[in-house]
Amino acid sequence: MNFRRLWNRAKTQVVRYWELWNRATSYQRGMSIVLFVGFAGYFYVISEFPPYISDVVIYSIGSTLLSVEGFLLGMSSLVRRPERNVPVIVGLVAVLTSVVTISKAYFESIQLRYLSYAPTTSLFAGDVILFVFFIGVYVVSVLWPETRKKRVTKEDLESNDPSATEP
Repeated sequence: MNFRRLWNRAKTQVVRYWELWNRATSYQRGMSIVLFVGFAGYFYVISEFPPYISDVVIYSIGSTLLSVEGFLLGMSSLVRRPERNVPVIVGLVAVLTSVVTISKAYFESIQLRYLSYAPTTSLFAGDVILFVFFIGVYVVSVLWPETRKKRVTKEDLESNDPSATEP
């Protein structure tokens, strides 16, 4: 393949992606950034965590993650209605994953007397990543909602058009 043709195709794709990025709303941009940071965080966690993590460490940290996830899930009423679905779904999956991770780690350490087990360590890494995704999705949904109310100006209040003051 010709290098010049490959370079022109790459430039065309970059221009298309840039146009797509410029047309996206702040909510969509925020979610894209959360996905990118989440995947980068996943690879960081995988590379930094040891291959085996003690079950005591897993259920200690997992309990903290579960507490924060539960608090944020309870505060999901702060998120506006159309954007509430995504943080609630991600939050429920994160909470359930934390509960399964903690239960599995407790069972293995108490009943089976394992110090660590590779599948539980992998489940814990997934739990940490879901926690990061949940925090990111929640922050984007609260700070940059897709549906913002239109700011009412003095001219809108003075006009006779009743639809001027509707969001």
